[in-house]
Amino acid sequence: MATPIHFIHGGHPYEVAVRRERRKDLRLKVRPPGVIVAVLPQKADIRLLENFLERRRAEIGHYLDRLAAYEAQVRRYCFKEGEIITIAEKPFRIVVDAVKQGYEIKASLDGARGEIRLLSGAKPVKVPSLTYAEQAALAVEGVLMAYAKLWFSSRVEYYGQRMALTPKAVKISRAKTRYGSCSSRGNLNFCWRVLLAPQFVADYIVVHELAHLAHLNHSKAFYAVVERALPDYREAQKWLKANAALLEWPV
Repeated sequence: MATPIHFIHGGHPYEVAVRRERRKDLRLKVRPPGVIVAVLPQKADIRLLENFLERRRAEIGHYLDRLAAYEAQVRRYCFKEGEIITIAEKPFRIVVDAVKQGYEIKASLDGARGEIRLLSGAKPVKVPSLTYAEQAALAVEGVLMAYAKLWFSSRVEYYGQRMALTPKAVKISRAKTRYGSCSSRGNLNFCWRVLLAPQFVADYIVVHELAHLAHLNHSKAFYAVVERALPDYREAQKWLKANAALLEWPV
């Protein structure tokens, strides 16, 4: 990495990390939460980048504003005693049970009591650099994925019967950019984080992927299958478009 320069927007200096590669043109990447990376040809003058930033100032500033709004909407989880995490519209209260510093954090979920309990494991933490919140997030994610497996399997069975569509398998993932997918072999995959949304949204994801068993595309015929099962599916699409940040997880 070369010495970075800065892009000023809204009175805030954003650092622009400069990287040089074997290429003929300039490429600019803006990533959450406002990280700007410029990739330049190996022998290009830095003024090429400075001029580009000035010419595209309004466009870059608009994108940075969108990222800032997105980040402001992201839920912040601390995993402290009494904190509530809502999954498929069911609230679970965090219970911290004698967590010892330096030891791995384990989690267990009690559906009947509506609790997620955090406690120390027997082994030292594998990555000491992780914060308490990051370790807890990983542990809680594990039990929520198991919960999601049962929830999605139940909803797939429910809607599958109504739609006369049956998958070969239902799997749960940690996917960052996909809420669900359907393979050509008939396997359905769901990101557990969908359960951080209201149930009507999660149900839409189930129906959407089930419909792919009939049409492995997004044609009019595909959406006709979706609409027969969920006439108001567009409301779920609107929710996802407006509230994607609420489905972020700390790790």
